[in-house]
Amino acid sequence: MNGERSTAAMSTGFYYLKSPNARASLKSFKYSGTDDSYLYKIILSPLAGFLVDNFTPSTIAPNTITLFGFCFMIIALLLTFWLCPNLDDEDAPRWMFLYFGIAMLIYQTLDNMDGKQARKTGSSSPLGLLFDHGCDALNVSCGINIILCTCAVARSNVVLIFWTMISPQIPFYMASWEESYTHTLYLPTLNGPNEGVLLASLMCFVSGVLGTSFWELFHLYDSLPTVLAGVIPKL
Repeated sequence: MNGERSTAAMSTGFYYLKSPNARASLKSFKYSGTDDSYLYKIILSPLAGFLVDNFTPSTIAPNTITLFGFCFMIIALLLTFWLCPNLDDEDAPRWMFLYFGIAMLIYQTLDNMDGKQARKTGSSSPLGLLFDHGCDALNVSCGINIILCTCAVARSNVVLIFWTMISPQIPFYMASWEESYTHTLYLPTLNGPNEGVLLASLMCFVSGVLGTSFWELFHLYDSLPTVLAGVIPKL
């Protein structure tokens, strides 16, 4: 029954993509976005522009840059399955966490570069944007597993795993939902693609240098006011 529903849903989705209205909307779609992050404006965007203008040949397709960056995250995800299958494995090598941090920063940089490369080469397209945002959506799931491994969250800690999973997914979904109505992707001063990725990479570097036992030294719960501590489940 579930298989029939999944097949029906996929068929409906493919039918929509092939419908005349969808094709017309896809051709006329124009991306509009605003990023108010100071980190993006002062550091990340100028860095991406510099790399595109000085080190990226015009023969490289923007989606190739996107896919190349995403491959680093796929490798990181596979490493968690191989070397950190229980999420809180004490014998996980520290170099893995250092790679996690580097992979996140590489993905972030290349994700900022692909759009600039598209404008540089005049190859911007709605399908390219769809591919870019699709990789971003998948990257959120990759990042969640990486952070759970980096902080050595026990698989039995279902509550913490649940909140860790939905915390980045909800803002991503809400921003995409808002864009469907306003036709503009708005990122506030503090947002996931910029400050969030940077924070996650720093957490990986901390585990790479100090070990995952560092995260056992404190709990956010312990710093909550006594009133809230009585109503919030202990993580």
